[in-house]
Amino acid sequence: MKTHVCVNLQYRQDFSNQLAIITKEGDTGAIRLDGQPVTLWSRAWGYGYAAFPVSHGAHYITVTPGSSARFTAYAYGHSLITTSSSAYGFVAGYKGRGTLN
Repeated sequence: MKTHVCVNLQYRQDFSNQLAIITKEGDTGAIRLDGQPVTLWSRAWGYGYAAFPVSHGAHYITVTPGSSARFTAYAYGHSLITTSSSAYGFVAGYKGRGTLN
């Protein structure tokens, strides 16, 4: 099983951290976050999309053994202070062969 690490960068404690994972609809059952199945999937156009808050630090996105599931993950966040415009976003993980198709 290959492990893909998603590290949420947080420079201050006043940041909200989010993670989004996209995979083919039939592969949603194979995706794990920190060893646990991801269960908050929305579905559209043949793909599954899960977006949820995560804690500060490293998180491990894996695929169940023997699965050929592919995915893309994005980490993003923003300051919780209303007078700040600080934010970040980046591709946090990718397992595929160029595209999800």
